[in-house]
Amino acid sequence: MKLTSDEKRKIIVTLIIITVSIILYHIFNNIGAFTKSAEKIYRASFSQITAAFFIAYLLNIPMRYIEGFLNTKTKLKAGAKRGLSILLTIVLCLLVLIVLLRFAIPQLTESVNRLSQNIDGYISAVKNWLNTISLNFDYQLPQVVIDKITEMFNSLVNMVSRGIGLIAESLYGWISGTLSSLFDFVVSFAVSIYMLVEKERIMLVLKKMLYSVFSASKGDRIIWFLKILNNSFSNFFRGQITEGLILAVLAIVSMTILGFEFSILIGSIVGLTNIIPMFGAFLGGAVGFIILLMVNPIQALWFALFVIILQQIESNIIYPRVVGNAIGLSGFWIFVAVIVGGGIAGLSGIILGIPLFTTLQEVLKEFTDKQLKARAAELPQDLRLEINKPEQPSKE
Repeated sequence: MKLTSDEKRKIIVTLIIITVSIILYHIFNNIGAFTKSAEKIYRASFSQITAAFFIAYLLNIPMRYIEGFLNTKTKLKAGAKRGLSILLTIVLCLLVLIVLLRFAIPQLTESVNRLSQNIDGYISAVKNWLNTISLNFDYQLPQVVIDKITEMFNSLVNMVSRGIGLIAESLYGWISGTLSSLFDFVVSFAVSIYMLVEKERIMLVLKKMLYSVFSASKGDRIIWFLKILNNSFSNFFRGQITEGLILAVLAIVSMTILGFEFSILIGSIVGLTNIIPMFGAFLGGAVGFIILLMVNPIQALWFALFVIILQQIESNIIYPRVVGNAIGLSGFWIFVAVIVGGGIAGLSGIILGIPLFTTLQEVLKEFTDKQLKARAAELPQDLRLEINKPEQPSKE
């Protein structure tokens, strides 16, 4: 008996469902082996491309401004402007790296060496300090109290020493791993440069593929969503990097004027950790406190006060003017994004949670506004006024 086209379609769909079910059963039944195989395939085939994309995305932020400056100030051809802007971006990144290696790393090495040389001196200094307090206040602290405080300080110094040893060991392992995969980095970097040179052409090819698969209306919606996602990430990283540079310069200059040791190292750490929302400045301050504690405990206490003041300046003056409303989230939702992102993906989630929440907010805002405008006649007056407000132009 000859099958009709509808019966053939049902048989094909049934076979596809059975095949997919069998594949999924074997995947979930051997999830460990499947995960390892997927990771191996990813590392072999896609890890370099993924790394190249992220490198190109970050380099594109300063490159875009350099290229815009060249467009207004020079009459070079488009290809020459793109090549020169890429070259200047790479030179800028190399200069930042050289400054860090030239000043920050030697200061870190010096602080560790001074800690190892002066541990016994710190313990004696604590004892002398306690005795001085006793004489000034005409009250002799019991010897057991002095011994206990000295023991606690000794434990703290030893803990810091062990922590530094673990950090150094982890850093050595990271450097070894980086050197072993140096070829992968070179390949990813070369691919990222190609992406920057050909970004318009690559975007056009991807756009053609998108519209060849989806209808025009669905393609438009996907493009709209990707633009929101790109703006959220671009605004976030641009704002955090700019704020981090300002904070690093402010910290270095202020610490130098106030006479703090290792000002370049600690100021660089404070600026670098600022890319972590909310907790970054405190994390950098904690690292700086530990470094100063190795060489000058009293100065470390003054530094703690300095960090509190710096954090207030950053929160109330620098952040509103540099980042402003670029990310489009209130303080409450930033806090929620950091907590949820950190709970899901740790440090990566803390950093990426804010731009992802910004994207989600824009999508939900567009959906709710569309639904409310369709029912505008039955809404309260305050809501009608809200949804009819003109859109504020986004600051790029």
